[in-house]
This record gives sequence, structure tokens and C-alpha cells, in this order.
Amino acid sequence: MQLNRCLPFLVLFVLSLWGGDLLAVPSSAPESWGERTVSPSLQLPQSIRQQNEAAVPALETVPGRLQPADVSSLLSADDVAAGEGADDAEENEDLLTLVDPEAIEEALILTEDETSPPEDEGATIAVTELQFDFPVVENQKVQYYIDYFTGPGRNVFSRWLERSPRYLPYMQEVFAAEGLPRDLVYLSIVESGLNPKAYSWAHASGPWQFIPSTGKIFGLEADYWWDERRDFEKSTYAAARFLKELYGVFNGNWYLAVAAYNAGPGAVARAIERSGSSDFWMISHNLHLPLETRNYVPKLLAVLLIAKQPGKYGFTDTQFLEPIACDTVTVEGPVDLAVVARLADSSYGEIKALNPELKRWCTPPKQQNYQINLPLGTKDDFLAAYAELPATQRRDYKVHKLAKGETLKGLAKQYRLSVNDILRANSLSTAKAVKVGRNLAIPLRAGVEVIPREDLLDDPVVSKIAKSRSYKVKKGDTLSKIARNSGATLAQLKSWNRLTDRSRLQIGQVLRVGPGKKAAQSSTAKAKTTTKKAGSQIAKKPASSAGKKIVHKVKKGDTVYGIARQYAVNPAQVLSWNNLGSEHILQPGQNLTVRVQNRKGG
Repeated sequence: MQLNRCLPFLVLFVLSLWGGDLLAVPSSAPESWGERTVSPSLQLPQSIRQQNEAAVPALETVPGRLQPADVSSLLSADDVAAGEGADDAEENEDLLTLVDPEAIEEALILTEDETSPPEDEGATIAVTELQFDFPVVENQKVQYYIDYFTGPGRNVFSRWLERSPRYLPYMQEVFAAEGLPRDLVYLSIVESGLNPKAYSWAHASGPWQFIPSTGKIFGLEADYWWDERRDFEKSTYAAARFLKELYGVFNGNWYLAVAAYNAGPGAVARAIERSGSSDFWMISHNLHLPLETRNYVPKLLAVLLIAKQPGKYGFTDTQFLEPIACDTVTVEGPVDLAVVARLADSSYGEIKALNPELKRWCTPPKQQNYQINLPLGTKDDFLAAYAELPATQRRDYKVHKLAKGETLKGLAKQYRLSVNDILRANSLSTAKAVKVGRNLAIPLRAGVEVIPREDLLDDPVVSKIAKSRSYKVKKGDTLSKIARNSGATLAQLKSWNRLTDRSRLQIGQVLRVGPGKKAAQSSTAKAKTTTKKAGSQIAKKPASSAGKKIVHKVKKGDTVYGIARQYAVNPAQVLSWNNLGSEHILQPGQNLTVRVQNRKGG
């Protein structure tokens, strides 16, 4: 059966497994779509509802989704069949030294944990003076993110603008061909900053941040050697089809479709049912949607408004990248990229940049006919040189998984190399760093080009490295117990890990239990260097321990939102200070702790 014919069923099936989001899928398994999560107000077609109901029994036996602790090397190549299941713990340690400072900076801006947008968006006005094919409005929330991206996030946003002409024109053609608004491609900036190597703690990858299971549903393959989610062409087609499905599910409401791309349609459907409204801004007034999702649509609108008129916001010296122009050829069997670069009179770095889906130093060994991009104008010379190159000269390396009882000295003897040759090939300084189960690149001949270290390891979860400490859930653990032991509040754990009161912990699940040293350093530096733009509403959230402590006695009719407005703080802060969940119901007479800097009035 062709994918497009079974797409509605497949989409609804995979979405029922989430209840979470593409960018930040909750670690614990949520309730399925089938558990009364589809509101009658969505008016799903009867045929789709029947398909969904038929799929529900099967969901009972579906194991938990991929957890951050489940990262493994999926080696599929013939010459590395014995290397499956590499030692990820050691590789993850190596990743800490590989993360580019710019990547960390972008991750912090994309996740924007230090922001505090207004809960009330105020008057919402349609934008008419600019031409969009996507509904664009202005309000206080949108303005907040305009100020944020043009203030603290200016340097990062400038990089996103520089990348946009390299990728967006092609993306727009794909979206137009699929009947989607061209302006909707700017959602990829909110997702990844147009960084093909963007990789989240939930294992979402590429410009459109697909998680592995969803990527596979839409035909995007990924293993040890390659990841089609990082391919701009293939992932953009997949994103277009997915957004098109969401648009249909939510009855032609683009804001709800976009919110569902982030939080998952199950979460959006529940929010609609609980709030009694299908208006995104009305739903955002309560805590039915995750905080990230409530800010997701305003961020997209802010990106659109800035990108359409960058000069108005001071982006006048942006060095725009040229659109990608390349030749494409088909190679037979695995070929090392260093060999491709030599034959194309190019560089390893340029070949990698033109083929972001390639995670390693070689084309996927099991793909016998693989299309690879070359610098424009090099196709004929490459094909001529490639035809003359013996098949035995197309590979510079093979992979060997170190088995129990093996030593580097023994490997060196086996492959007629020195121990130093193996260490050098794997960017290692000592044999003590090599543990059983590690995948080692073995040079096939002397004098081959050294593989860049980042191509020996899995993608770094930049946001996790930049911001988090982690804890692996053990048998008998509860969220309250983990919170006590880690020194965090229950509300903080839920916020950091996108958990709800109905989330269930799983043994082996990895939770973020603290902001991490780097995040603290980054926040401190940001506070020292950021200058506040005139008229900007941006203000750093006060620490939970700062300010004057006030005890507020709940009265009849009080809400968390109303109390927060009374004391000029964030509702999320009120919840955090009092260890309350997002669905907690206030009771008259209940005492709440509120911390304020400068209380005005009563």
C-alpha cells in the first residue's frame, strides 16, 4: 500500500502513541488518543474515527516510547554487523567536548527557559499592511517575542536569517506543491533554527525535528550511518504532509494545527475539550496546554513579522547565505566521503555540508545505490575518476566493535597496524579510554585522512548538554521522591520534563533534575550583557528564593492566573512556589506563598 493512501490512519496511529510533542516528547507514556482524548467539537470524519477506534486495542500492548536512556548505535552495515550496541555511556562523555558554543547558544534561545512572556495576550489585531499567506496577528505575546528575538536573541536570530535563503526558497516550493502556505516554512526556524544537526533530548532531529517513530511513519529512515530527518528535501516533504493532516484534523485552523505539531494533537484535543473553546488564544489563557505550546504560535508569528521586514528591526548587515546549488550522482556500494572529496576536487567538510543526512564518514554500507550531492560543476570529473577507481580503494576505514577479551594490541596485529594508528584514527590519546563494546574505526591502509571526531560519535543532545542534569528512574521511584532527593520542586520536575499529573514514570526513563552548571553560567552572562530595548516587556524571572514572601489566602473565585496578575508574577511561579500541579484546583481558605520584588497596591 502506498504511503499517501494509508497516511490518515498512520498519522492518527502514531499520534495516539504520543499525546506529547515533536520537539519535546514527554518521557513517560501518556494516555492514548483513544482514551476519550478526541473532542466531539473536532468533528473528525467518521471513517477516521472508526480507524482510530480499531487501533486502540493494539495500543494497550505498545511498549513505552524511546527514552533518552535508550540511545544506541544502530549499526546496519555489513562490515559492522558485529558492532551493534556500542558503549553509549563513554561516547556521551566524549560529546561534551564536541558541542560548538554557537549550537549551545542557539539551543538556549530555542528553548528560552529564561523568558517570561505575558499570560494575557491583550488585544489581537490582524496584520494587513504586510502580505502573508498564513494568518498573522499582533498582540502582546507576539510583541514580547519580537522584542526577545531582536534583543537577547539578536545574535542567534541573525544567524537564522543568514541561513534562510539557503533553505527556505526550496522549502516554500515544496509547501506550495502540497497546497500549504509558503509562509508556514518559517516554522522550521522555530523548530531548529534551520540547523540540520539540531538534535533534542527527545531524539527529535533535523530542521523539522521529527522523532524517530514519526520520521519512519513518513518515510524518513535513520540508523548508525545516516538520518534522513536531517535531509532538507525529504524532511520538508514529510513535514508538509504531516502539517496538512493536522490542518484537516483541526478543521482548517492553522493555529491549532501548528500547536499540535508541537504538543501533539492529543494534547490539543484535550485542551479544546477542557476549555470549551477551539480558539488558540482562549485555550492559552489556562494551563491545559504545555507552556512551550502556549508560546509556540506567538514565536512563529514573531519570526514571520521580523523575517518579512528585517530592516525595520535593525537586521541591516546580515550576510545571507547563497541557495544550495549542487550536482547529484549515484554511487555503488559504500564510499568514504574523503574519497568522494578527492575525486570531486573538493573538501571533506564541503561534502558533509552538502549531505547533512550522512552522520558518519561514509555512505550507508547497505545502500548499494546511493545519491550523493557534489559541488556544482564537478559531476563529470567525479564520474570519470570514480569509474577508474577500484572498488577496494573506495573505503579508507572499516568499523570493529571491541569484544570482551580483545585488546588494541591484538587488533593492531590483526589489521597490521600500530596501536597508535588505531588511537589516531579514533581521536584517542590512550588505550585506557577504550572499553568493551566501543566501535572503533580501523584504517584500511596507511596515510588515510583522519576522520573528524564528531563523525565517530552520535549526535550530541545540545540542549541537554547546555542545560540539564539528569536522573535515571529506578524501581520504586516516584516523582515526589525524585524531587526531594534532587532539591527540586515537583512543579519544576514536571516543567523541565514536560510531564502532567497523568504522566507515568518508567524504569530507565531519564529525567532532567536541575538546570545544570552551563545553563547557570549562561543565564548569569546573559543577565550581565543584555541591554533592555526601549519599550520591551522582557524581564528575567525572579529566582524562587528572591523577593518578599507573602502569604495569600485563597478566596472564592480566585484562580492561579488571577493571583499571579495581582502580584505581577507568573502563574507558573505560583505553582512552583507551592508545589502544585498545573491542574490543581484552589480551595477557599488555602494559603499560597507568593514572592514579589516590589509589591504595588493590595
